[in-house]
Amino acid sequence: MTDTAMTTETAVQDDASLTEDQRAYLEKINAMKAETKHLKFGTRLLDSTMNASTRVLRGLIRDT
Repeated sequence: MTDTAMTTETAVQDDASLTEDQRAYLEKINAMKAETKHLKFGTRLLDSTMNASTRVLRGLIRDT
C-alpha cells in the first residue's frame, strides 16, 4: 500500500462521520492515484525506448 493510500485510509478510520459514499469516493481516488503512477512510469519507459531506437537508427543510417 502506498503512503498516500495509507494516509487516506488513516483519515477514513479517524473520521467515523464519513458516509459509505464518501468512503467509496476515497477508495476510487486512491485507485486512480495508483494507476496514474503506473501510467507515468510506462510513459517514461516508452519515451526512453523510443529515444534509444532513434539513436540506433541514426547510427545505422550514418554508417550506410
